[in-house]
Amino acid sequence: MYKERGQLSHRQHLGILEKKKDYKRRSADFKNKNNIIKKLGLKAELRNPDEFYHKMHAARNVDGEHRVMLKGNQQKSRKLNEDRNIAIVNMKR
Repeated sequence: MYKERGQLSHRQHLGILEKKKDYKRRSADFKNKNNIIKKLGLKAELRNPDEFYHKMHAARNVDGEHRVMLKGNQQKSRKLNEDRNIAIVNMKR
């Protein structure tokens, strides 16, 4: 069975040598983040601001800003989703 060799002594100052399993993990993570960002971009792109949604019945203009009045548990879950989406986009940078 083939074994990957370690970092050469005269190249130790460059840090730890990346092995194949490390590369595969890093590559899969990168691709996963890119796919999520593409999906979020497509979701934002396809959103039509003029389209009617049933949540519009609960929406109000507050200080000139459009807000949807949600129940407590809906508001918490929406905030968690928004935080997760922002965190994913920030990881990309």
